[in-house]
Amino acid sequence: MSQPAMEYLRLLQRKMLPLTGMELPDEAQINIFHRLIAKIRRFGDGRPLSRTDFNELEDGLFEFKHDVVRISFYDTDGNGRFTPKAGVWYTEWDNSRACALPEDLEEDVRLGYSFEKVSAQTLPEDLEKCKQVRREDIAHDQAD
Repeated sequence: MSQPAMEYLRLLQRKMLPLTGMELPDEAQINIFHRLIAKIRRFGDGRPLSRTDFNELEDGLFEFKHDVVRISFYDTDGNGRFTPKAGVWYTEWDNSRACALPEDLEEDVRLGYSFEKVSAQTLPEDLEKCKQVRREDIAHDQAD
């Protein structure tokens, strides 16, 4: 199941988000909700995120993550312009690859499409919906 971020978070907070293999109400969902909110607030306060808090998707899209829950996000100038920014990739002490958020993100960072992670890689249809939500949001800014 996937849907806009606010509705997705509301269902998660109420322990009623239909996730694969979970019966409702699912008590574990409140923990997922609080952890995601903490990550989003940490980011909003300008504090660094752990490399396990987010992923770079593609084309300037990123996702906050906890457990199987994903919430896409992107930056915009708020006036209908969007310039994709890539994460900064580096090698960790154990030779694993990690991504840092770009330092030149715009002031406005918006939550986008939310979905359940069901495979090792983001499903193409979920990625396309993330892009569609961003396109609609940017178009809305341009109309204002």
